[in-house]
Amino acid sequence: MNKIVVFDVETPNSNNDRICSIGVTIIEDGIVKESENYLVNPECDFEYRNINIHGIKPDDIKNAPTFPTVWALIGENFMNNMVVAHNASFDLGVLKKTLLYYEINDLVLMYADTLRIARAILKETANHKLPTLCWYYDIELKHHDSGSDSWACAQLLLNLVEDGADLNKYIKEYRLGI
Repeated sequence: MNKIVVFDVETPNSNNDRICSIGVTIIEDGIVKESENYLVNPECDFEYRNINIHGIKPDDIKNAPTFPTVWALIGENFMNNMVVAHNASFDLGVLKKTLLYYEINDLVLMYADTLRIARAILKETANHKLPTLCWYYDIELKHHDSGSDSWACAQLLLNLVEDGADLNKYIKEYRLGI
């Protein structure tokens, strides 16, 4: 695969079934080509705990597009390319619940998880959290900003591959949607 879609989501509440921000970074032929961050109106209530984590408040998204509008811009990338996230089970789970809420058609994607890859090849780090790994590789990160997290995860992936990770060993299938 020549194109990899790296993404990260932030959620408005502990239900983890809606997205208030999604960062998408595109790697083509081993180079980061673009990185975008989208604020999303999740059409639901925010919880203080989540606001405290990512800093996104209801006023910040009141004029933002809803998820179907954002998905119309980014969804094709997810359907036709490998997808990567750090702690992918969280991000993919939120994406799946969001797609189900909006009754967006079923799709299957191929994905890899930089958390899983880092656990396998980096034994010397104190842990395998994104901030720790970014510090290890000297990657700039504003944690819990979905745009920064997706960009940093892309940089992390490139570093892990450069350090010998065989990406093909970590690719799995995931079903999204209905």
